[in-house]
Amino acid sequence: MILIKVTNKGSLHFLMNDGRVGVSSPSGYVRINTKSTNHFTMEKRFYQINKVKKINLSEIYPLKRDGYDRELYFYERILIPNPKKRYEFLLNFESKNCK
Repeated sequence: MILIKVTNKGSLHFLMNDGRVGVSSPSGYVRINTKSTNHFTMEKRFYQINKVKKINLSEIYPLKRDGYDRELYFYERILIPNPKKRYEFLLNFESKNCK
């Protein structure tokens, strides 16, 4: 993994072993781009690889049930505020997925 660019906002861009680019941003997000281009725009898209956690809304807000027996929930990304831990997260991703 090689550092190829540092943006004005402080994001670090790394070149992975398989040619993809991994980005560590100061906001806590870690992203990586796709291996192939989009069919319509011919661009490589970035997607987030941060872990997610499920948050149940009925635990936060006591809601009245409306006759349906379902749980209301949403997913939230777990941000990594430490730059060293973001770098280690990218290294682990590269060792598992970039061969």
